[in-house]
Amino acid sequence: MKSKILNIVLIFAITFFSCKTSSVSIQVLEPADINVPLNIKSLAAINRSLPAKGEGFNNIVEGVVTGEGLFVDKDASRRTIDGLGNALTSSPRFTIKVPTNINLKGTGTAEWTIPIEWNQVEKICKENNADALLVLETFDSNASHNVTSKTNTKTVEGKQVSYLEFYAHLGIAINAGWRIYEPKQKRIIDQNVYVDA
Repeated sequence: MKSKILNIVLIFAITFFSCKTSSVSIQVLEPADINVPLNIKSLAAINRSLPAKGEGFNNIVEGVVTGEGLFVDKDASRRTIDGLGNALTSSPRFTIKVPTNINLKGTGTAEWTIPIEWNQVEKICKENNADALLVLETFDSNASHNVTSKTNTKTVEGKQVSYLEFYAHLGIAINAGWRIYEPKQKRIIDQNVYVDA
């Protein structure tokens, strides 16, 4: 009897102490929305969405009419480029450079301009040691606001009192158009508009 109990305790102890947990973590790239050729490992990202001289008036009028504020799109487009740079910096696939000395102008709206000339694409890529050029070509934000009110009543010291409640909603839609230029093949890999509302 004593040996049976000892055997049971021994089996239990061996089973209990032989159990362990382990974890393994791996980093997996999610498939991209865009198929970038495998030979492209380094990118330069630039902002071409700002309006050319003389075309900024329409943006100022739009900002005043919609209540967006002046130069909001200008600041937001720069932050979009910075955000892209920060996101791709953590990517194991690409290295990225965001040069600040390049001053190409676009429409300042959601309208596309003609593609950048290939000699300029090659020059920018060469200066930044990049295999491809990622360009924010269009950028536009549209703000809409809606204010409604409702009359409610509540009891205060035994009396019904009416009061007005206001509800405000601010909606912002951002439209960003990107092109990826590959200078070696002289082709545009992708041209797409991304909308975030």
